Amino acid sequence: MRIFISRDLDKNSSLVQTLEAKGDVVYGESLIDFDFVPFNYFPFCEWIFFYSPRCVRYFFEMAHPNRYKNSKFAVIGPGTARAMIERDIIPDFIGNGNPEQTAESFGDEAYEQRVLFPQAENSRKSIEKLIADQVEVLDIVVYTNTPKKDFSVPESDVLVFTSPLNAQTYFDKYPLIKEQKIIAIGKTTAKGLHNLSISKYVVAASPTTAGILSEIEKMR
Repeated sequence: MRIFISRDLDKNSSLVQTLEAKGDVVYGESLIDFDFVPFNYFPFCEWIFFYSPRCVRYFFEMAHPNRYKNSKFAVIGPGTARAMIERDIIPDFIGNGNPEQTAESFGDEAYEQRVLFPQAENSRKSIEKLIADQVEVLDIVVYTNTPKKDFSVPESDVLVFTSPLNAQTYFDKYPLIKEQKIIAIGKTTAKGLHNLSISKYVVAASPTTAGILSEIEKMR
């Protein structure tokens, strides 16, 4: 099969190698451009919550350690936790990657405390919206995420979208082909597809390599 994944992929990654070993042709490219946003606003907060590894990267490359030395750290899931651990920081709270379940657990953990959310300019603020009545929400934009204007994606049998903006960018340029199968990573991406009037897709059980491979195998 020909598979497109809206993520920049390392050819040596287990995802690519597993698929290619089965004879698949894999094309991976994020359809979004990212860039730093300098920030000076940094309020006092008991918690700092990260939505993604990219949030972790941009925040820690810009923020002075003295500004967050007394804060606890929370992450939406294991992938973001790994990005923290690579910086020798152990998160105090790790969600399971599901926004609703993570929000429920974290809302109890941080009840009536101040929580800072470093985020993208076009963030959907999924956790913030769910716990706004339990914590004091603060946010700062640490990077921009804008659709690419110049890109080319080969015609594929399977389309794997990692975010609503990636899906929107793709379908702004290419029509959906009747035989194509679509995998959404997460409920937020699924909602984005629904908003594009696309109804035939499956949602990966998890955003991990295993979760993606599992759904692709079902499509063979």
